[in-house]
Amino acid sequence: MTAKGLPPRVATTILYLSFLLIILGSALHILRLGWTVWIFIIGAIGLTSYFLSASLTARDGSVRERRLNRMGFIGSLFYVVAGGFMYEASNVWIVLFAIASIYVMYSLLAKR
Repeated sequence: MTAKGLPPRVATTILYLSFLLIILGSALHILRLGWTVWIFIIGAIGLTSYFLSASLTARDGSVRERRLNRMGFIGSLFYVVAGGFMYEASNVWIVLFAIASIYVMYSLLAKR
């Protein structure tokens, strides 16, 4: 790991693996299995670490790039909070999941 963040290949792997864990955790939560919450939370923490690393590498970048990284980081924090509500068996996690998905998708798609 460099002072500027993760190497691009590692960051991309973390991003894809985190999304896979988030999707698996939320889809399997329908079956009411207790351990699926932890899959979701691990994916959310991985996504948060990706956006934290991306914000470190974009410090010298444009204002737009920093704003998009900040939006992605906020969205990934919404995923972590949604995991907490999922653990507490509250349906609020669905609303937070939707909001987080919008934030993260916008931040990733607008970068391209």
